[in-house]
Amino acid sequence: MLFSPCHFGPAKSLMTSIALCSGQGLVDQDIAVVDNYIQAVQSNNAQAVGKLLDKNYVGYLSSSDSICKEQALVNLTYGSEHLYEKIEYLQNVHLSVRAIDGPESGSFISDSYVVKITYKDGRGSVFFNALVDYQITKGRITFSRTTLSSPRYRFYEFCFEYTIEVFEFLKTQK
Repeated sequence: MLFSPCHFGPAKSLMTSIALCSGQGLVDQDIAVVDNYIQAVQSNNAQAVGKLLDKNYVGYLSSSDSICKEQALVNLTYGSEHLYEKIEYLQNVHLSVRAIDGPESGSFISDSYVVKITYKDGRGSVFFNALVDYQITKGRITFSRTTLSSPRYRFYEFCFEYTIEVFEFLKTQK
């Protein structure tokens, strides 16, 4: 696999390629896709999110569980209407690389965030750290993997309650 515009060959580490290629123009365009996605999520704009996710998008959350584009849009819409007042991405840091050939060609953006979710029902806010890896191909997000960290108990409590509410909502839609 070649990393553009820097080529180090297969023996060099991906991290070296990421560090040295992060300021290139093509990668900057792909970082803009991720930034636009974050802005769309923060503004609860499912239509804008839908335009940024590829039709074959697959997202993973800290496990082998996956979500497709349609599920991601249902979750965003339901969450913003029923569960949370707002999502804020704080302290964002980008690292990026562009793979120009091979089975996984495209741009890879790795973002580190502190995320704040504020509930609608007055419970207060949940803060957690997230590392999200995105694959960008032809201006769309085709893949993401989110890894979460502390404070886990508050976030997993949020996920559990959110999952139950989404399932209950989906049952009413049949």
